[in-house]
Amino acid sequence: MVSADTARTIVGIIVFRILFVMFCFAGNVISFFLFASPLPTFVKIYKEKAVEEFKPDPYIATAMNCMLWIFYGLPMIHPDSILVVTINSIGLAMELIYLSIFFLYASNKGRAKVIGWLALEILFLGVIAACTLTLRKTHAQRSDLVGILCVIFGVLMYASPLTVMRKVTKTKSVKYMPFYLSLANFLNGVIWATYALIRFDLYILIGNGLGALSGAIQLILYACYFKSTPKDDDENDVGMSSPSVSSSRQPTFFRIYKNKAVEEFQPYPYLCTVLNCIFWMFYGLPIVKKDNILVLTINSVGLVIELLYLTVYVVYANDRKKRLRVAHILLAEAALTVAVVLIAMLCFDKHRSLFVGIIADVFNIIMYAAPLGIWKKVITTKSVEYMPFWLSVAGLSNGICWTIYGLIPFDLFLLVSNGLGAIFGVIQLGLYCYFYFYGEKNSKEGAKRQSEVQLSNHPTGAA
Repeated sequence: MVSADTARTIVGIIVFRILFVMFCFAGNVISFFLFASPLPTFVKIYKEKAVEEFKPDPYIATAMNCMLWIFYGLPMIHPDSILVVTINSIGLAMELIYLSIFFLYASNKGRAKVIGWLALEILFLGVIAACTLTLRKTHAQRSDLVGILCVIFGVLMYASPLTVMRKVTKTKSVKYMPFYLSLANFLNGVIWATYALIRFDLYILIGNGLGALSGAIQLILYACYFKSTPKDDDENDVGMSSPSVSSSRQPTFFRIYKNKAVEEFQPYPYLCTVLNCIFWMFYGLPIVKKDNILVLTINSVGLVIELLYLTVYVVYANDRKKRLRVAHILLAEAALTVAVVLIAMLCFDKHRSLFVGIIADVFNIIMYAAPLGIWKKVITTKSVEYMPFWLSVAGLSNGICWTIYGLIPFDLFLLVSNGLGAIFGVIQLGLYCYFYFYGEKNSKEGAKRQSEVQLSNHPTGAA
């Protein structure tokens, strides 16, 4: 008979390998989007036949970074790193295309800058390759040397938008800080930092950890200065900086309060999140799972916020049936909570965390799956007006952050549901990006509707 500890170890190894493959794939997908994110910028440069005030610095830094990571991933430097080589080869090709477009429409000074820096980068790479292959004899020595250089230039790549960030704070305009580039930088840093945690590759971890931090700062700056961006900038730069005007300016419950009506909003996602928060709070208690204070605190905050949302909903729900429905579901949730607590405390002792963890996982997955109805509506209507952008980003970030947190103590319950949540978030953002550019939003009627309507059908929960 296999013991419980042995079974848990086997399951842990299987999940570990699955997560490793998932993050390898996700890392390459996100990296591709990172490299593709400047496309709107260069489409604008091509259309206007001018580079305006766009800077080549991030693309020059990224080209150097890609070249070094390609070298790092070669078999004679760091074996079994084929994914690192392939994605950075694609990235290098794309960066060179961007720099070629920039070169065509830049001033003589701008052209000289691009040529000069690329020449220096190629010369530097040649020197590094020669020194590494002749002076370092083992794989470990070579990967250490090249890894350190990759970290340095990875940090430079992620820090290259600092000049743009300075311009944003100075002008109080996000026109020259493309949103999707900032978002892709953040996601790329998070995914590759997670990948590095699984393998514990310190060189990948340091650079991409700082990259995630840099991307987060850019997104915060974007959120701070988006509203102060002049309207003519915003209108002329659609698709370059702004993902959605309505989604950032009129959150769901602010609209309910403003209009004094719940309109088509549904309470079910918030009711589901209430139960999800309750179960994760129970899971985080010392009598169930020790040393889980973060899980307990954030879900306590989440529960309070969700109850505030439901209070606003009940106050402005004109239909008495809607109010009663919310009350009945909350009572049912309270009864279910009491039943689960009693069963866990009376029937389980050693395996209490296992029982509560499974329950919490089930409701966490239900919470993350709540937007499936919205996805269908988005695909049917070819419009993202019913899927708020920032909520999608928050859902993805929530899944990724709690997956990373679950990796550190290797908490299988945190990993499974939040890993699925991260996947759902990626799909949701993919849908948003596709239909934002190619859906009804591009028509005048779609754009008008999008500026007037924002329906949110699920909140972001924490697990």
